[in-house]
Amino acid sequence: MIATKEIRVPCLFEAPGAIPLNGNTRDLSGQRATMQSPQLAIAATRKPRLGDTGVLTLTFRAPGAPRETLKVQARVAHLSGIFLGLQLNLNLLTEPQKEAFLRLLNSR
Repeated sequence: MIATKEIRVPCLFEAPGAIPLNGNTRDLSGQRATMQSPQLAIAATRKPRLGDTGVLTLTFRAPGAPRETLKVQARVAHLSGIFLGLQLNLNLLTEPQKEAFLRLLNSR
């Protein structure tokens, strides 16, 4: 199990039928992520709902490495104000993608 770390990286969460949410992660682990998005405060928009599944795109750069983009399948676990809690499914990542995820967690 990977411990939860306070990691701030740009991210995007896209779920079918909901607005795409741009923001930053607040914390990240091998099982979950919390993202902050001001778009969650906009009234009259179709926000993700509990249980919705989608893709979390993380953009980061480890020290001395090129910029990387990683897409992770995720399910909405909680929603509170401008915070979205996501349950991550790392099992669907390829080995190189898992290595990139570990670089992200270990670079901060």
